[in-house]
Amino acid sequence: AELRLQEGRFSEAEQFLIEIVNQDAKTEYPSNWEAWHLLGSAEQGLGKNDEALKHFKQSIDIIEKRRQVTAGTPGELNFLQRYHEAYQSLIELLIKTENLPEAYDYIELEKVTELQQGTLPPGLSEDSQGAAYRKGRSLQFSETAIEREIAEEGKKDSPDVMRIANLEKLRRVINQEFIQFLHGLEAGQNYAQIRQQLLANPRELYRSIHDLPEDVFVLQPVLLPRQKKIVILVYHRGIPIKREVSIPDDAKVRELIDKFLNFLSEEPSTSSGEEAFHRLTRIKEIGNQLYQWFIAPIADQLRSAKLLVISPSGNLRKIPFQALYDGNHFLIEAYPIVTLGLGSGPAGSLPKKLDIFAVADPDGTLPGTEDQVLKLKEMFPDAQVLRQQDATKASLEWDETEKKYNVLVFATHCAIDDDKPTASFIQLAGKGEDKKLTYDEIGGFGSVWEPGPYPSNSEWRGVRLAVLSACSTAVDLTTEDWAVQGFAAQFELIGISWVAASLWPVEDHSTTELMNDFFQNLQNGKSMANSLQAAQVSLIHSSNYSDPFYWSPFILIGGWR
Repeated sequence: AELRLQEGRFSEAEQFLIEIVNQDAKTEYPSNWEAWHLLGSAEQGLGKNDEALKHFKQSIDIIEKRRQVTAGTPGELNFLQRYHEAYQSLIELLIKTENLPEAYDYIELEKVTELQQGTLPPGLSEDSQGAAYRKGRSLQFSETAIEREIAEEGKKDSPDVMRIANLEKLRRVINQEFIQFLHGLEAGQNYAQIRQQLLANPRELYRSIHDLPEDVFVLQPVLLPRQKKIVILVYHRGIPIKREVSIPDDAKVRELIDKFLNFLSEEPSTSSGEEAFHRLTRIKEIGNQLYQWFIAPIADQLRSAKLLVISPSGNLRKIPFQALYDGNHFLIEAYPIVTLGLGSGPAGSLPKKLDIFAVADPDGTLPGTEDQVLKLKEMFPDAQVLRQQDATKASLEWDETEKKYNVLVFATHCAIDDDKPTASFIQLAGKGEDKKLTYDEIGGFGSVWEPGPYPSNSEWRGVRLAVLSACSTAVDLTTEDWAVQGFAAQFELIGISWVAASLWPVEDHSTTELMNDFFQNLQNGKSMANSLQAAQVSLIHSSNYSDPFYWSPFILIGGWR
């Protein structure tokens, strides 16, 4: 069948593949996702787009169901390296056929899959907790697959009403089983973490952007290598807009992104006068090229925007969009920018009264961060500030009798391990492993913020914003494009709606100035996005820290409120 496809003999390939998938469909658990994907490709070659979409979706359903079984196991990473083409085929055809709401959903689903790859939910172990998680995922995905079948049947000119009724009956049965599963978990199985992770899986995500505020625009840039295109999907008040840009090839785009990051992350003080001028010139040139690809095609639509929410996927997540350059100004000077997180929707605002818990400079190598948290203490007298040897892991374990905080500040090193993301950690005071708050340990502080009858022994219950403000060992340019945001996703998965972090190692004193401005703006009532924008623009107009190296690594991950 593959050979026939390569030769363009689509009808013959289709016949082979129909025979294969018919056999697969007879099994209790269809598993041959590659055959369903190839069948969709053959049908697309024959111009049968509706059938192709149906079978591409079947391929994705099988992929996701298998992923739920392998989640958190060594086999998951190997499996995930092979599924990308299936997603790309479906997304490309959805965009081509103007099914933009569905394209949004599948792009976000692939993004979440990437950010969670290779790990169980935070705070869960491999034994009974892992088994419980996988069972919940399987039930949830079964219900989602049935919902899609119902939707597909409903789109037909003469839908089978009886089939829809039977599918809906089956969906209710599975939904009830899922609810009973949640309520039946043993208390020791970390109920809150399992539930939070299950609810993080995107389902019909397009609904969440249907009622966007008038001045909020969601941008979803997509790189389509096989078509040599960049597609920018824009969502405003539930109305999708599509713009396409031709590119030489995807390798050129990736090369420019890497060069952009190379220049941006080079500290100006290490360059001579001529080298520094050349570096800044190249930053603006490349920033302008990226602007022409990703922003210029939709600039007219953005005239009324007061907030850009950008949801990049794959390699595009490396781009610090705030540093894109229109020829006169950086993008952050025109708009506050948020990177859409796992929640894929409105993340909620901070309470008016900020209760801050901050740790700083646990090893004595970041004196500027002490100034930062002491300034925080001046602005917020009730803030709890721990420095040097007091900034321990134990200090983060708040019991029920202690005050609860809504903002966490880690003004310390954050080490991202791109080879093994679960080995990433925030540095604290102490010795050996005690001085590391690891990727997995973050889940132990699960912060379930949704109201409901779900028990939680969470130390961080109520925390809405986590700030990682001194990532001086954060990332080098070999880091996988999902590693930094994958680490930030751990905070999201335990219910912390917003995460502010940096994309490369940052300078101590400029970061202190930026963070002081950020919190001063929050105290003055600005939103999180507007607060970070104002702080970054302030550095742009400063005499010492106007270079993008100082202000452009900082991103705010969350939603649109």
